[in-house]
Amino acid sequence: MDGPTEAQPTMQPSQTDPAAPQEQNLSLGEIKALAKVEVADDIIICQIKNTRSTFSLTAQVIIDPKNAGVSEKVIAYMMNPKPKAAAGWISRLF
Repeated sequence: MDGPTEAQPTMQPSQTDPAAPQEQNLSLGEIKALAKVEVADDIIICQIKNTRSTFSLTAQVIIDPKNAGVSEKVIAYMMNPKPKAAAGWISRLF
């Protein structure tokens, strides 16, 4: 059987090495790029969570991504990425 052989897919080292460094923070430009190609809001939010990205949003920083097509849901998550579970717990104390 001397015929051509099929090329086997290869995995990138970061896909197979659990010790590979985690992804870096997403930039505002990357979030705008994801929104531009219509990546779903939930996927963008998951990427923000997974990379533990944080943002300091001033009024201008809110206007810029909104004009670039980033949804209000994603912008709201960028402004307040912490879950509000503690708020209910604290209110039960009083």
